[in-house]
Amino acid sequence: MKYRVLLLLMFLSLQASAQLVDETFNDLNLDQFLFPNGSTYYFGEVPSTWQEYDQDQNPPFFSISDIWSGYGWRTTIVDAGTVAQDTVVVSNSLFNNSGTADDWLILPQQQLPVLSNPQEELILRWEDKSLAGGDVYEVRLSVTGNAISDFNTVLGTYYPTNGNAFNLRSIDISSFEGQSVYIAFRNITTNEFYLYLDDIKVYIRDSGFNVELLSFKTNRYFNTNVSMPFDITVRNLGTETITSFIILFSYNNTTYSHILNNLSILPNETESLNSVLPFFLASPQEVFVEASLTNLNGFQPDLDMTDNTKSFYISAVQPNDFRNSVMEVATGTLCGWCPLGIVAVEQLKEQLPEDEFIPIKVHYYYNNDPMCVQEYVTSHNAIGLPSYHLDRHPDYYNLSIGLNSVLPQINDKKSKATPVSLEHNYAYNASTGEVSITYMADFHTPISTEIRFASILKENNMSGTGDEWEQANNYANNAYGPMGGFENLPSYVPASQMVYNDVGRVLIGGYDGIAGSIPNPVLQNETISFTYTFDLPAGINTNEMEIVSMVIDQTTGEIINAVIAKNETLGSTFFVDNSSSIRVYPNPAKDFFTITLAPHDKVVSAKLYDISGKCIKSYEDQPIYSLDYISNGVYILKIETFKGVFTERIIVNRK
Repeated sequence: MKYRVLLLLMFLSLQASAQLVDETFNDLNLDQFLFPNGSTYYFGEVPSTWQEYDQDQNPPFFSISDIWSGYGWRTTIVDAGTVAQDTVVVSNSLFNNSGTADDWLILPQQQLPVLSNPQEELILRWEDKSLAGGDVYEVRLSVTGNAISDFNTVLGTYYPTNGNAFNLRSIDISSFEGQSVYIAFRNITTNEFYLYLDDIKVYIRDSGFNVELLSFKTNRYFNTNVSMPFDITVRNLGTETITSFIILFSYNNTTYSHILNNLSILPNETESLNSVLPFFLASPQEVFVEASLTNLNGFQPDLDMTDNTKSFYISAVQPNDFRNSVMEVATGTLCGWCPLGIVAVEQLKEQLPEDEFIPIKVHYYYNNDPMCVQEYVTSHNAIGLPSYHLDRHPDYYNLSIGLNSVLPQINDKKSKATPVSLEHNYAYNASTGEVSITYMADFHTPISTEIRFASILKENNMSGTGDEWEQANNYANNAYGPMGGFENLPSYVPASQMVYNDVGRVLIGGYDGIAGSIPNPVLQNETISFTYTFDLPAGINTNEMEIVSMVIDQTTGEIINAVIAKNETLGSTFFVDNSSSIRVYPNPAKDFFTITLAPHDKVVSAKLYDISGKCIKSYEDQPIYSLDYISNGVYILKIETFKGVFTERIIVNRK
């Protein structure tokens, strides 16, 4: 009897200590790789206890050979927007010559437990996605060993779809309970590209209801007295079809309920749903909201409530019309399809007010494009060319360019509320090469998450004489119909015929903005001013430079407002003579300012200009210069004296 008890205890101990796989791949180290177009990608090894084999030995396509030579499976990052990223395993089937992949990914040995009741199931669950849409792979199992020849049991063959979303898969492996098994994924795709797998897990599933809230999306900022739409993605992890559930929204010790019914979410299915928040905010404020799914199919409890809740900040602002949009366009001289982006941007400039639509061209192909800024390309990281990010908003990220599709997206984005109005100005010191930017932001709702000022210097009328300045042109010989005149140009447009505008040249303070430039938190009706100075790099034509300034939400990565300083207006670019003894104070000013000059000098006249270059007030020589009826903002004071004409930036802040 003691012997039997000891064996039972040993068996139970073995089950308790056995670690069933639950791998998200998110804690693995990845290496950086730079592609010829300038994009940065990250690849690494599979987990150390896993095995991967490149059985086909087909030479990978030349542009990815550095990454894939000798590998069947690797880890990489898939981009789910400006902030959200996920690490997954990936296998390649793009070869120099036509061929079929035979790549094996083998999990560590799994000691499957004995199920304790008939309602339990042993489930192998994972997600898949195909980059090209034509991938195929097998899932195999072995009870004898982890050599490739041991995997004689085929659990299933799968054909993942392409798109942004992963597909949820599962297999019931309860028939192998109590056994030690090995599980393998085998890529057998012919002439496609990347096959992705993620979140591989073996677990015991109880019979019943289990739903997972994968994502909850709504606008971070919205107008007062408006109920905002939201989108959710849910996954049915249970054994029963989900026909309804309740979402509980909680904030400020108040809870609102919202029911979604008439559903039919089958086991293992993922579904995206949309509705409208059951509440609105009547005044400008920021609230922290928790959204939880409950009451499945009317009254059924969820077997696992730990994955039913998402939390987020939302802020209400008074309706306003001062949102401007930044369109960052991925392009390149070696990209034959990129004339489409050039033409689309020029058309948009004709259709939209110039201050409300701010295009910036991000040039790729660092080895050959003289306008490529590698820091910008690495952060921008477009999937394809030409494409664009609009305000770096997750819903307007890596979008394809079409001559008729961009304008509605810009108009839709412009209708979204913004919590901040922004002004700026910059000064260039020709003698030192120093540029000083002054930002002034008025906040129309409180914000407790991190936000930053940021600027990008762009340049117009760029041209050159070498071959690297030629523009590849797939529209030559009218191959695809009219394309803004490119259909009449050769397949490589000579440098002498190309002039490049809106070229992003300098990330001022970095892609994500200047850390610490805006205090955290900010209050409603608070005005924040900040000055940042940098040295202008060599090679910038100061007569053609413009500076785009932005406020960036660090939680979402979104540009929540932007302005552009036009170099042709007095209030945008001006030159400072540091040898002058002229002084304007106090600065920032509240109700007045004074001017002090060198001995024997005298003010002849003074004029105050806003950032558009419009003169809004004129003065004669006087002891104190009044700022009555002048709004908060950044201005340029042009002072004419006996010794010359000088300009000074002045900030009006009546906080």
